[in-house]
Amino acid sequence: MKDQVEKLSRIPNVRAIYRDGIEETDRIIREGALDYLFGALELLVGDSSFREQLHHFSVSTIVVDEFHTIASWGEKDEEDRQAFRKWFSYLGELRSVFPEASLLALSATCTRKISKRVKKVLNCRDNTLEIPMSPDKPNIKVVTKKLANSVDQGMAWMVDALDSIAKTVIYCNSIQDVSKLYVYLTSEVPNSVNYCEMFHSETPKAKKEKMLNDLCNEDGLLKITIATSALGMGIDVPKTNNVILYGVPQQMVKIIQEIDATEIYEEQDEFDAFMSSDFEFE
Repeated sequence: MKDQVEKLSRIPNVRAIYRDGIEETDRIIREGALDYLFGALELLVGDSSFREQLHHFSVSTIVVDEFHTIASWGEKDEEDRQAFRKWFSYLGELRSVFPEASLLALSATCTRKISKRVKKVLNCRDNTLEIPMSPDKPNIKVVTKKLANSVDQGMAWMVDALDSIAKTVIYCNSIQDVSKLYVYLTSEVPNSVNYCEMFHSETPKAKKEKMLNDLCNEDGLLKITIATSALGMGIDVPKTNNVILYGVPQQMVKIIQEIDATEIYEEQDEFDAFMSSDFEFE
């Protein structure tokens, strides 16, 4: 969300803000000095005092990005354990606060089954318009290779090319696999500690932000990012040529999410031209 706020803020006369719980940010929001408000559900819906403030806003559109997470994170799991982030299942309450507002829900990896469940949470009407699109992209080539079931045998090919490899994201199914790969690569090529890092749910927040800033910088030093699915869902990493899935995810949704996690621009000029275009908001 911070990444999106930064990009919107580059557009002349557009004011975007991310609610992070800091008093100064809340002051700006209370004064209404914004056009776009971003925030996690815990802060937008779960904070009762802030929800009262929302009643004073004139909201034309509610946007829900990655709406498939409402089902996977906002509901109890198959073993009846508590929801990972319960406020996701309360998102529909925003529609009662702003009954005249339009709702735009977006997802690159939503299945039909999840869509039906999520539409109930969002209180969607029967005439809701759905626009399905293929996740296939012409600039993505998928290659599979069966490797030996050991880190050293499976990743030996990468050691040989590590110093010259282009910016690469390696996705693993567990933090343990992330650690194994990191230890292996940095042991085999000690110099790689300068451009290889781990990103997962236990990575300190300050380090995550530093890594994300480096990843989004075309001239950043970080070349190899070994991560779990904690890295993904909308991050734009320019000049990323390789996404490696170390161990196939058990769900097709996760496979698509990981191989399609980064928006790849052939040239940085394309991105700059896109961001400097004239926008019209209705």
